[in-house]
Amino acid sequence: MTDRLLLSRLLIPAILSAVGLLVTQAWYQNSKPSKVQQKVQSETIAVLESHSDLIERRPTTRIIWEPIRTGESLYSGEAVRTGPKASGKISFVKMGMSFGLEPDSLIVIEEQAGNLQLNLVNGGVFVRNDASSGVSKAIQPIIKAGNKKIELNLAKSSAISLSVAESGSANISVTKGDVKLADENGKTTQIGEGASKNLSLNSQIETIDASGPSAGASIPLTGNNDSLVIGWSRAPSGSTIFLETGRTREKLQRLTPGVSADTGKTSAPLPTGYFFWQLVAERAGKVVGLSPPVFNQSIAMESPKLITNSRGEQIAIQKGSQKTDVLLSWSQPSGAEAITVSIATDPELKNLVQTKTFKVETESSIPLQEARTYYWNATATWPGISQKVSSKIGSFSLGDENKATATPETQLEATMTEPEKEAELLAPPKLIVDSAVLQAGERGNIDLRWRAVPGAAKYIVQINGPKTKYKKELTRTNLKITGLMPGTHDVIVTAIDVKGRLGKKALPTKLEVPDISAIEAPTVKGLKVR
Repeated sequence: MTDRLLLSRLLIPAILSAVGLLVTQAWYQNSKPSKVQQKVQSETIAVLESHSDLIERRPTTRIIWEPIRTGESLYSGEAVRTGPKASGKISFVKMGMSFGLEPDSLIVIEEQAGNLQLNLVNGGVFVRNDASSGVSKAIQPIIKAGNKKIELNLAKSSAISLSVAESGSANISVTKGDVKLADENGKTTQIGEGASKNLSLNSQIETIDASGPSAGASIPLTGNNDSLVIGWSRAPSGSTIFLETGRTREKLQRLTPGVSADTGKTSAPLPTGYFFWQLVAERAGKVVGLSPPVFNQSIAMESPKLITNSRGEQIAIQKGSQKTDVLLSWSQPSGAEAITVSIATDPELKNLVQTKTFKVETESSIPLQEARTYYWNATATWPGISQKVSSKIGSFSLGDENKATATPETQLEATMTEPEKEAELLAPPKLIVDSAVLQAGERGNIDLRWRAVPGAAKYIVQINGPKTKYKKELTRTNLKITGLMPGTHDVIVTAIDVKGRLGKKALPTKLEVPDISAIEAPTVKGLKVR
């Protein structure tokens, strides 16, 4: 009796496990794409051109999301979503069109009957179509937002901003070209350049035609009372206009008092980092007008710093040489996409002798020939911002080897009586990063790398986060770390010279460690998972 009871206790779980395995296998096989779907999915529809922070993909027949990396292909039948601090740019290879994804956005890519259909389920995108790109226009792109379809005019270059909120409201703004808007009944409307339209069913709320930073644009943050200035050309008469900003389009706050609609302009302190803005018109405490929400990013623009040959250093030209390589080094501000080094023979940098642009390098050997005094500076540029920031002007001199090293005897005696000047502290090491923010892996792992500092004997790496206090001293210029807790951390690398003195401290670099288990997917409307 005991043996039978034991056997039954073992047999029942085994049968249940086998049934579960068979059901899982059957579900998996049923959810696999058909041969027709596999053929469509084998063709690259788009490529992730760039991104910041976490961006993920999954086939619509699956439930598990996986991260996407820059340069990876996207296929028909895939959904793509961005995290709360993420943005990305997707380029469609069969047409000169790109999609800029805002934070907390979800789109579904489909190809049906020879047409490319892009369904914006939640969040926002800014779409750019280049009519002069010379690529095939065989596939007509259709963009869906709720129950509306937007068709681009492929004969013209166009740029639109489109957003869909969780509440179901949708907005479109056309900044270039024109588009055709069709509802679920097939009724079409043409929207021209400069126009905005509220796609919601509530016809009592007017659309405010706002003018300000274009969707997705970067705004320079200088620290000198920067303001976000927004104007409007059309708003409900007799209403009060409020400017609202926030980290998400769902949670906008009013930072300044309202102004009359007749004023035509309002402003508020410029938010830092990623933000959304929107105009709201009220009459007798009731909302009567809205502008489409716009996503922007403010970028702190620091000036580069000159490091080597910046304080009137004298350099000897070797006898018989045709040129002398002069080492120049500088710091590259966080987020800057390039540094342009200019060398001239006058302090105003008008008589230029050389100009070179560098993407990631922070030092270069510049060949010079003429014995004289030179002046130089470094100018930083940021992606999407026309404004540039330059360093102070440095100088150095080239001279004959004998003249440069010869010192009058009387001057030598005077020099010997002076105390030796303390060497300047070492410059902070420059972290090698792909973007303004470091991104750790799913297991809290990251490979930190930085550029060697001349004269450094060793380095100290410090990482400070919500639940992390890390400090390590080492002689190499890289460090692999695993097991970091999720959250935002500050990374600081400091150089130590041969005398044991700590070098200058750099501004902390942000390190984001994702919490994959805590990421909530945006609600998918009308997307069936088998």
